[in-house]
Amino acid sequence: MKTSDILLLRVRLEEIHGKAFSTEGEPEVELRVLFRTKVVTDLEGIKKGDVFEARLYFSAHPSATSEPDFSIEVAGDFKILDEHVIKELTADPVAFEAASLLFPYVRSLAKPILENLGTANIEFPFHLPPPPSGAEGKPGSSKRKPRAKTKPKESTH
Repeated sequence: MKTSDILLLRVRLEEIHGKAFSTEGEPEVELRVLFRTKVVTDLEGIKKGDVFEARLYFSAHPSATSEPDFSIEVAGDFKILDEHVIKELTADPVAFEAASLLFPYVRSLAKPILENLGTANIEFPFHLPPPPSGAEGKPGSSKRKPRAKTKPKESTH
């Protein structure tokens, strides 16, 4: 599928959660991040011109804990412009391709919030990282677990 085979009609913020990252005495905070994509629409009987929903989830976890200190989920409504997309909608790469159109929204919302929560100068990619090898054929979840390093904000108090 090409992203030109679908049209992004609407973007919604489904969920956002954040708390301050504990960085006292740590010269550098290492974060484990997770990206997950999925198509959430029932695809039975879907045809050209119909709309489906895809979501992109991002979370950031301090290396010392398994619970995320920050998470965001953005949903998009997409119109099908080409019939061949219908057969591909249940495949993981299509969920990834659709969700890649949502990534700029996740990035523009998440980066400043993460920095205000104590992760200054975080290096956030400009595009959705590719799914790990072997993720093909697992409908509904493209997962990527890269690590990001950031320096804690310096306090001016």
